[in-house]
Amino acid sequence: MKPVGIDRTGRGLLRRRFLGFVFQGFNSTARTSAVENLERRLTYGDISHRERREKALMALVHVGLRARAHHQPSELTGGQQQRVAIARPP
Repeated sequence: MKPVGIDRTGRGLLRRRFLGFVFQGFNSTARTSAVENLERRLTYGDISHRERREKALMALVHVGLRARAHHQPSELTGGQQQRVAIARPP
């Protein structure tokens, strides 16, 4: 009898699309702003600087940190740093 559920490929797709990790240290680069930390993940795709900036700013809007976009991690509270980490693109 075959087990019922999602196969290995399906589980991988589920994890990639819907699950993520927020590490305790947030893994932000200390000397870059919140928006630059988000942009960094987008540099690996074929995306213009302007589009990277727009996407990063929109991600900050979604976590309520648009006004803190140009602050470095040391200028953010722990909760704000965590929200920047959550806003990172997959």
